[in-house]
Amino acid sequence: MISTDGPRRIRIRRSLRETLVLLIIALAAVLFLRLFVFEMAFVDGQSMMPTLRDLDRVVVMKWTHYLRRQPKRGEIIVTKYPNREGYFIKRVIALPGDTIEIRDGRPYVNSRQIFPQIDGYSSPDYALATVPEGHIFVLGDNRANSVDSHNLPPPGFIPLDYLLGRADLLVWPLNNFKTLTHIKDE
Repeated sequence: MISTDGPRRIRIRRSLRETLVLLIIALAAVLFLRLFVFEMAFVDGQSMMPTLRDLDRVVVMKWTHYLRRQPKRGEIIVTKYPNREGYFIKRVIALPGDTIEIRDGRPYVNSRQIFPQIDGYSSPDYALATVPEGHIFVLGDNRANSVDSHNLPPPGFIPLDYLLGRADLLVWPLNNFKTLTHIKDE
């Protein structure tokens, strides 16, 4: 008598082993993407109005931070703050070596007013200061309702090591799906 169970068991074991390998590869790919490429984040509050609204979901590209190390002025980034919990979404206003001042509610970088297109959302005055190496100065687009560099404990500069990445896509709510505007410094 010949048993046909042997080849069948071998096929089942091979199939289970292949499935396990595929699951491990998929898990490794997801972990790699999450750790180094992108992450989802949600907006909590009104600090980036009108660009972003409370409870919007954005895709944060981490790889830009790994490749460039320093963001560009005008980019929307996600960062931690010194001595605060959680992450914050803000716009980069000044880079290392820049001088920053806020007078009459308007930001001036290197003695030149920047981003007048988000004017109307004024901030408290901020005395002239130079952004140290390895740091940036950030503001929310809705500056009057934003915890950012102008009202963090002095001096208010954010270490580059605290950056998570650049926010590039608004993905939720779906009817507002769009690429985020990174204002060019003119």
